[in-house]
Amino acid sequence: MAIQMRRGAYAEFDPLKMKAGEWAVSTDSDTKKQQIWMCFAPGIVKRMGTVEDFDTEIQRLIQSYLDGMAQSVSQAQKSAELATSKAQESSTSASNAKTSETNAKTSETNASNSATKARNSETNAKASETKAKASETSASTSASNAKASETDSKTSETNAKKSETNASTSAANAKNSETNAKASATSASTFASNAKTSETKAKASETNAKTSETNSAKSESEAQKYAEQVKEISESFSGALRPLGTINFADLPSTADANSGDMYNITDQFTTTTDFKEGAGNIIPAGSNVYLTIDRYWDVLAGTPVTGVKGAKEVYYRRGNVNITPANIGAVAEGGNISDTTVIFADTTTRANLVSGEKVSVGFGKIKKWFADLKSFAFKNLVNNLTTSTTGSALDASQGKILNDKYDELNQRLDSLSNKQDWKKIGEFGDVNEHVISNIKNYQELRVNFMLYYSGDSYITRDYVFPVSESKNLEFLFLDGNYYDSNNYTSWCIVYNTARNSIQNRSSWLRSVILGKDTTCQCVYRVYGR
Repeated sequence: MAIQMRRGAYAEFDPLKMKAGEWAVSTDSDTKKQQIWMCFAPGIVKRMGTVEDFDTEIQRLIQSYLDGMAQSVSQAQKSAELATSKAQESSTSASNAKTSETNAKTSETNASNSATKARNSETNAKASETKAKASETSASTSASNAKASETDSKTSETNAKKSETNASTSAANAKNSETNAKASATSASTFASNAKTSETKAKASETNAKTSETNSAKSESEAQKYAEQVKEISESFSGALRPLGTINFADLPSTADANSGDMYNITDQFTTTTDFKEGAGNIIPAGSNVYLTIDRYWDVLAGTPVTGVKGAKEVYYRRGNVNITPANIGAVAEGGNISDTTVIFADTTTRANLVSGEKVSVGFGKIKKWFADLKSFAFKNLVNNLTTSTTGSALDASQGKILNDKYDELNQRLDSLSNKQDWKKIGEFGDVNEHVISNIKNYQELRVNFMLYYSGDSYITRDYVFPVSESKNLEFLFLDGNYYDSNNYTSWCIVYNTARNSIQNRSSWLRSVILGKDTTCQCVYRVYGR
């Protein structure tokens, strides 16, 4: 079995030029370009790995693992900060809901006060109407009295006439009584007019009272409606939570006695029961808020709080603003020492290339498979004596070069032997005539051999045309023999059929061979075909 090898610069490597069984080595000074390939079949070329390549890849995988670990820790810290922010937002929403509920109750109280005032106005209006009717009755009585006074005055006038002695006095009295009667009549008319005005005002007051009562009822209804809307909006903002105060866990109502959305602040630490969404057995710290869900379970607001945190490598739990370091959880800090890090991975059954982003456990399994398959080749003993018959050893690259040189030498000898054995003599010519070798179309290759023969003093031209009659079989022409151009030897050159002739019209084919002039010799040539 022959061993073939190529070598050269990395940039000049072409896998398509490799033959089956060949090795190729790039000899660049750049260590990253010092690589080895093996050709298993034409077009199937695979790169071989070295110990240095594996070491570099392992370092890259380890660094990728550390970067992923650092990213996971950072993400965990961000999640914790987000949870704290959400808890604060929930507390603010609960406070805003309480404020909205208080405002709604205040609006309801104001509406009730307005209704009470409207009813008082109605009562006052009725009282005014009663007083107006009393004034009208008093006015009628005054008019009757005025009429009686008028009658009395007439009686006095009659008595005055009868009593001549008192006539002047009676006349004067009658005049005064008449004047008074007219004044009384005017007053009575005034009282009647005032009573009418009072009655009109009373009716207006009664109408206004009824309008006020109607508006009061409307205001009360609208206030109740607005209070309900405020309550609905408040409950929608707060997730229907209703803070009901701070109590001990022992005083927490049963789920049957509470309403959905009821929320309590628990003063003491407690352990959840089966009535809780989280299930029984969770320890909840003091000061936690719990509310009743729509499916009748108590739930701890913002999830189940932790009572303390610690890393996997820590002994005690810590509270407050805890800073978790890589050492606390058993991780290696960026740029740290990983000499004591343990990696657990599963073995793989087939060889596969590493893929960016896959787990370290998968990557190490692939690396182990590659090492296992390469072990029998990468760690063989080197034996260069070409006599060892024991299996399990390998040749050094220097010994491969020696074998490759021997291989080239053998190929050259085989080519030479093939040339001598396969050629068939067609003809031998020693004159100056043109020869058309008619039977060369039966051969794929033609060989002309020139030999030193006898003296002469003229140029010798051996003319022949290839191929004959457009033959498609002839592929190669070989010229050999004496082609030295010193003073004592014949020289020759090739002339192509640029002028063409009657036998061959292709200008690219050979036209003739011209032999150099010499005073002591001329040439004889032989033609071979195969």
